[in-house]
Amino acid sequence: MINSLEQFEARTQECTKCLGDKISGQDGKRHIVLCGGTGCLSNHSKEILEKFEELIEEKNLGDKVTANQ
Repeated sequence: MINSLEQFEARTQECTKCLGDKISGQDGKRHIVLCGGTGCLSNHSKEILEKFEELIEEKNLGDKVTANQ
């Protein structure tokens, strides 16, 4: 839980760095990111995410790729 402005700012910096590392590939993985908005969900993005996750596990690629929504 964030209880102060300082904690909020620290968390924001941490998340920004994490996202930057993912976008640049600095974390050593490829990231598949699927939209989770209402329109995307109504067009089955959750099922698509589940299929990506299934394939990643089936092919033992969890150390190289992630799928997120």
